[in-house]
Amino acid sequence: MNLEHLESRIKGKNATELKYLLMDVFSKFPEVKDYLDIITSTNKKETQQNLISLEKTYKTKFTKYLCPNILEDDLDLEKAINLLLSIRKSNINKKFTIKCELFFINCCKDFIVNYGYFDEDLYNTMEEIFKQSSKSIFENFLQNEFKEEIENLIQFGNEYGLEFD
Repeated sequence: MNLEHLESRIKGKNATELKYLLMDVFSKFPEVKDYLDIITSTNKKETQQNLISLEKTYKTKFTKYLCPNILEDDLDLEKAINLLLSIRKSNINKKFTIKCELFFINCCKDFIVNYGYFDEDLYNTMEEIFKQSSKSIFENFLQNEFKEEIENLIQFGNEYGLEFD
C-alpha cells in the first residue's frame, strides 16, 4: 500500500478508530511501538532509555538467530538478515544501526569460532554488512567510537579469510 492509499483509508476515521487501528498494528508488529516510543519522545533521557531497551531486544534476537544452542536450534541467517534490514529501514539513528550491524557480525564471528563453521553465504553476508557499517562509520565521523571493535573484526577477518577492509 502506498502512502496516498494509506492516507485515503485513514482520513475518514475518528480518533477512537485510529486508536484501535494503532493498537491492532502494535499487537501484530511490536517493532512499530518500539520505533514510535523513540521518535515521539520529547525527553532526551527517555529516548536514550528506549534506545537501550530496544538495543537489548535486538541483541537478544540476533543472539537467538546467530548463536543458537546447536543441539536445539540451527543458525537462522535469513531471520537475522530480515531483522537487520528492518532496523536499517526504521532509520532510528545511524549510531544505533551501526551498533546492531557490528553486533550481527560479532554473533556470526562467535558462531564460526565456537563451531568451526564455514559457509560462503555467511562469510559474504558478514563482509557486506561490515562494508556497509564501515561506510556509515566514516560518513558519520564515528571512527574513534568504533575503532577497537573494527580493529578486532579486521583481525578476525584476516585469520579466517574474510575481506574486512
